[in-house]
Amino acid sequence: MRTTHKLLAGACALLCSVGASAQSVTIGSTSVGVGATTASIPVTFTAGASVVSYQIDVNITRGGVSPIAPNGQVTRVNVDGTCSGNAISTATGLALRFTDIDLNNDPLVSGTTCNLTFPLDVGNLTVGDTITLTPNFTEFNDAGGAVMGTVTPGTISIAAGPAVGPTVTYTPAPNAAAGTVTFGAAGSIGGTTTSNVGVAGAGGQNSGTTTIDQCALATGTGVSFPGATNMVCTAGGSCTDGMDANLTATCTATNAAQTGTFTCRERRQNETAPGDGTIVETTQTWGFTCPAANVAPTITPAPAAGPVSTSVVGQGQTSSTTFSFTPSGGSGTGSASVNGCSIAAPFSLVPANPNLTFTGSGTMAQTFQVQCTAGAAAQGPQNLTCSVGGVNTVWAVTCPAGLPVAAPNMNATPAEDADDTVDATAEVTFAAPVGLAGNATSSIALAVTGGIDDGAGAAETVAISGCAISNNAAANITITTQPAGTAFGVGSNGATSIGLRCNGNAAATTAELRCNVTQSANGTPAVDARLWDIACPAAITAPEYNGSADTFTVQGQPGNLVVAQSTITNTGDAPLTVTGCTATTDAAGITFTAPNSPIAINGGTGTLSFSCTAPGLNQTITEVVTCDTNDADENPVTFTMNCTGANLLPIPAVGGLGKALMAALIIGLGLIGLGLRRQAV
Repeated sequence: MRTTHKLLAGACALLCSVGASAQSVTIGSTSVGVGATTASIPVTFTAGASVVSYQIDVNITRGGVSPIAPNGQVTRVNVDGTCSGNAISTATGLALRFTDIDLNNDPLVSGTTCNLTFPLDVGNLTVGDTITLTPNFTEFNDAGGAVMGTVTPGTISIAAGPAVGPTVTYTPAPNAAAGTVTFGAAGSIGGTTTSNVGVAGAGGQNSGTTTIDQCALATGTGVSFPGATNMVCTAGGSCTDGMDANLTATCTATNAAQTGTFTCRERRQNETAPGDGTIVETTQTWGFTCPAANVAPTITPAPAAGPVSTSVVGQGQTSSTTFSFTPSGGSGTGSASVNGCSIAAPFSLVPANPNLTFTGSGTMAQTFQVQCTAGAAAQGPQNLTCSVGGVNTVWAVTCPAGLPVAAPNMNATPAEDADDTVDATAEVTFAAPVGLAGNATSSIALAVTGGIDDGAGAAETVAISGCAISNNAAANITITTQPAGTAFGVGSNGATSIGLRCNGNAAATTAELRCNVTQSANGTPAVDARLWDIACPAAITAPEYNGSADTFTVQGQPGNLVVAQSTITNTGDAPLTVTGCTATTDAAGITFTAPNSPIAINGGTGTLSFSCTAPGLNQTITEVVTCDTNDADENPVTFTMNCTGANLLPIPAVGGLGKALMAALIIGLGLIGLGLRRQAV
């Protein structure tokens, strides 16, 4: 660089005659924060006379003593304005060389200030340390050559920079979903377990901090933070609350799982200028699941420990009792069992080795049975011993004497007559048949229950047979379905029925139903004759009106008598009355005759008759007659007669000769008429 300047100076000497005089360059001072990576230094040139260039080498030292190591602070120099520069590395340190040159050989402008910005590596410098920039070579040139000049050194002081706290990451990451933070199960209700959220920081500068505090339950129940949470993360350092880098939450267990959310406040320093106090505050949220405590349930047996008897059954049958165990108060995965059960003969366990396990908050009971075969005398007691929730529990079990054998029973609904005698109270009834041709039905249900079969000899059975209807004068009550002829055994839970029908009758009827029920025990039959009184009400009957016509239109020679009639038929099964017939439109020339009433059932008939004296030619007279009936859907009934006068000349009857004479007469009259028409024309 010096060679270049000398060449330029020589060139200028041929063109310029300006005298040389002293020049000065002032290297300014600046400060940077701890951890800063760049610095900007102002360089001010003051001209004592015309100068076209200068070059200055500046040594960079720290604390005024130690030279900068070859790999130290300055790594490059950026160009700013008309100043340029570069870093020169030597065996003992670094020098900053900067120059200013006017390539047109014009004098540099006095008072020019350049800002040189260059990277720094301040290493382990702390607040108060100083980097000194001291010139070790200076050269000013004008047109005549080198001139005198001075350089004022500069400094870079290390000051406190803006504090920026580290960026914090959490494990698990904040998430409001249940189960983001999970806890283990406590061993008792009210017991506690803990869970951690790990905290780690990265980055930050100038001793900036990020704090996490004010952790608390936000929603739900069960979670707390004993003591005040105060986690501090330092720039470039670690996170700690004085013990470790975990946010520790505590779950207090109940008998049910608990869910909810908890939050913590995060405050991160984020200054843009030292001491401006900027804080970025956020709320971090985690969803949690706190499981139910693992509490073993309490098991309550029924019957309670002590004397117990099995069921009373027939001799040779299985007698049993059920032992039921109900859990309560458990939660989580806590469990308790009923096991290790034993009892001596003649008893047995069903299942043979019951092992009942109850887990958590379930409340469903579990059971097993103790069984024995009933004999003629009671057996036992024998001790049933079980471990119930770890507690040895004892019952003294007795098998009672069995009942003697008995045939099963056949129970009827409706029940038979209590004393099996005919009386006025009917055990079986019907709804009234609709019409004499209708019918109604009823039934007797038969169910087989009870009985004791010892399994020896002939089976104990019951059967029904010989069912028949008697004392039914109208013969309108019948059996439609006979009961099953099966001999039903003990425990068969058999069922059958008797179907009955009552046909319509004008009067109420009665009857008796008799059946034989045979019970066999030890092969010996016993017959029970059973009787049911039966009553069937009279059929519901009604008349039914049918008329052949209700409107008549007749014609007659004026003054002549014309007649018409309507035939009324009763198709019902009760007499039909037709009464109160009244002419609502009463024509003077028309009369009517009402039918005889009542009209018999099942096709009986009656006649409503009209007679009319025909009015004048082409005149019509009308009469409307209304009658009352006892037919519910045909009452009243209305009849109308229209009577018209008409020219109805009679044509006499004629033989063969008469027909010929009549034809000749008609032809003659026709010819006369034709002649008359021609004359008229």
